[in-house]
Amino acid sequence: MVNPGARPAAWLAAMALATAGAAAAAPHTAAPTGPMPAAAAPTTTQRGAPGTWHLAALRTEAAHRLTRGAGVTVAVVDSGVDRHPDLAANLLPGADLTGAGDAAADAEGHGTGMAGVIAGPGGVAPLARLLPLRTSAPGRPGDERPVARAIGYAVDRGARIVNVSRSVGPSRDLARAAAAAAARGVLVVAAAGNRPADVVVVAPARYPGVLAVGATGPAAARAPLSVAGPELALTAPGVDVRTTAPGGRYQRLSGTSVAAAVVAGAAALVWARYPQLTADGVAARLTGTAVDRGPPGRDPEYGHGALDLLRALTAPPDPNGPPAGPAAATAPPTATAGPDPATGPGPTAGPGAAARAAAWPLAPDRWALGWWAVPIVTVAAGALALLARRCRAAPADHGPDCCPAAGGAGPDDADR
Repeated sequence: MVNPGARPAAWLAAMALATAGAAAAAPHTAAPTGPMPAAAAPTTTQRGAPGTWHLAALRTEAAHRLTRGAGVTVAVVDSGVDRHPDLAANLLPGADLTGAGDAAADAEGHGTGMAGVIAGPGGVAPLARLLPLRTSAPGRPGDERPVARAIGYAVDRGARIVNVSRSVGPSRDLARAAAAAAARGVLVVAAAGNRPADVVVVAPARYPGVLAVGATGPAAARAPLSVAGPELALTAPGVDVRTTAPGGRYQRLSGTSVAAAVVAGAAALVWARYPQLTADGVAARLTGTAVDRGPPGRDPEYGHGALDLLRALTAPPDPNGPPAGPAAATAPPTATAGPDPATGPGPTAGPGAAARAAAWPLAPDRWALGWWAVPIVTVAAGALALLARRCRAAPADHGPDCCPAAGGAGPDDADR
């Protein structure tokens, strides 16, 4: 993992990453993208452009005939989200939990990149709303405390989905925040972590109730950078993906951060199409319709399998799955702007947490522990995780970065 305080130039020169199943593919450079008119942004109609392979793999063109994610709010817990032209229509007023500025200041570029994967013209859910929550900044790398507060803030402001494409040190507060979000019917999606800096599934992805996501490449095989572990729920495209960058630019990124953002966008589409579903029901659709890869059944490398977006949107309901509603019982309030919660209290788990936990079929081995066991599991897992990590707070794709795709883009990488 790179120094979390490093400037963008450092991560732009980060290691090259090979795409899974495509060893013969020519690498790209890791330079930042240059300015480009918003009209040149990758959309679901621009098939075959470099870095947009994931849209074709997910069959988003067909998916967007069914829904584009309108009415669903996704919180982006990251380095902030720049007011990029592609994202302006999707952005809600957010919050900066670092005390360094505002949620629209993104010197790292990571949060802006994740936002572009989720929503906007080139996103999985083009019409989903984005709630930017800044938890790190240059010189203020952040830790688990602002991330825990951000999860609580997102729940209070009406986000249905919380995307955490960052890895931080394990903590009781973070585990409690994840549990409280699940108790209130909010789906938390998190990056599993990247090799070689991570050797186990990282926090918060490792916690019960969090949808842990690994990465696949263009051949649908698990990306070599993607961490494996029993907590993994599913995998999604996460290699050489073109997305937004600060200053109206574009970048191509790789890592489980990208894969988590893809799944967050997919969850927004499912929820928009089936608004009566609970968070458990959305998660069950995503995992229950995934394409099984690796050994039969759930396994540490793919979880339940590779995301099949179109199937998740069209498959008949599972009669053995979690109850579909009533949605109103767990639906948070409509997303609104609010005061900076940097010093505000965190959420607490509600009385229905254990029942909802037991209903989620993703990881019965973890849910069976009950919420009372979270602190014990956290302490034990945290000791191992801290030994394995070189940094406590960085994007799951390491540094203020994702791993830049083994190539960055020039002024218009669609021409490359």
